[in-house]
Amino acid sequence: MTGRGLAIRVGSGLLAVWGAITLVFLLTRLSADPAVLMSPPGATAEQIENTRRLLGLDVSLPEQYVRFLLDAVQGDLGESYYWRQPVTEMIGSRIGATVALAVTALGLAIVVGVPLGLVAAFHRGKPADRLLVTLSMVGQAVPSFWLAPVLILILSVELGLLPIGGMTGPQSFVLPAVTLASFQIAVLFRITRAAALDVLGQDFVKLARAKGAGEFRVGLGHVAPNTLLPVMTVIGLALANLIGGSVIVEVIFGWPGIGNLMVEAVAERDFPLVQGVALVFGVGYVTINTAVDLLYRVADPRLRVHA
Repeated sequence: MTGRGLAIRVGSGLLAVWGAITLVFLLTRLSADPAVLMSPPGATAEQIENTRRLLGLDVSLPEQYVRFLLDAVQGDLGESYYWRQPVTEMIGSRIGATVALAVTALGLAIVVGVPLGLVAAFHRGKPADRLLVTLSMVGQAVPSFWLAPVLILILSVELGLLPIGGMTGPQSFVLPAVTLASFQIAVLFRITRAAALDVLGQDFVKLARAKGAGEFRVGLGHVAPNTLLPVMTVIGLALANLIGGSVIVEVIFGWPGIGNLMVEAVAERDFPLVQGVALVFGVGYVTINTAVDLLYRVADPRLRVHA
C-alpha cells in the first residue's frame, strides 16, 4: 500500500472515530436531560440545577461538545457520579475481562467454524453438508439470551460440570464463550463454505485434481489459502461484534466486563459512566474495522495496486 493510500485509510478511520464520539455526545444529551434523569425522584429545581452544574451541563451545547471532545482525546471521560471514581479507571479495570472473553469466543469460532466450512464444501450436497448447513442456520437463529440459560441449566445445574457465573478460572470461560461464539461459528462456517466452493470451481483446482492431487492436498494447498481473505474480513468484524455484543452474556453469567459495567451504570443512572462505556464500545468498533481494512489491503495484492 502506498503512503497516500495508508494516509487515506488512517484518515478515514480517525474521521469515523470522531463521528462515533460525536454520536455518543448527541445521543446522551438529546434523548433526555441527564440532570433530570440522575436526580432523585421528586428532586427540587435547585437540586436538578446543582446536578447539571456538577455534570458540566450548565453551559451551551457547543461548549459542552468542545469540552467533551477535548477531554475524550486526552482520555479523560469524567468521574462516575455514583461510584465517585474516574470513569477511565473503572473502564480500564473491566475491559480486560471483556477482551479476554471476546478473544476466547473468537478463537472458538475460528477453530470450529472454518474447518467445518471446508468439510462442508468438499462434501457439497451430501448428508454431512446438509447437516452442517442446518446446524449453522440453527446457530444463527438461536439468541444468546435463550442459549445461555439452557447451557447453565444443563451443564451447571443438572450435571455440575461448569461454574454458573463469574470469572474464577479457565472453566468459567466455557459457558459464556460458547454462548458468544455460537452465532459467529455459524457465520464463519457459511462464509468459509461459500468461499471454498468458489475456489473449488476454479481451473487451477481442477488442474491439481487432474494431476492426481488428493483431497487433503487440494484442501490444504489450494482451497484453504484462497479462502483466507474473505474469512479474515469476517474474523475482524466478528471480534468487533463480540466485544460490542457481550452485554447480555456478561449480565447473565455475572462476567466482570464493561458490558456488565454498562448495565450497572444504567441501573444507577450514572450518566458519565454510561457515556464513557458507550464511547469505548463505539471507538473500539471503528478501530477494529479500520485495522481489518488495512490488513485486508496488505494481504491482497490486487488492492495494494489500486490503494
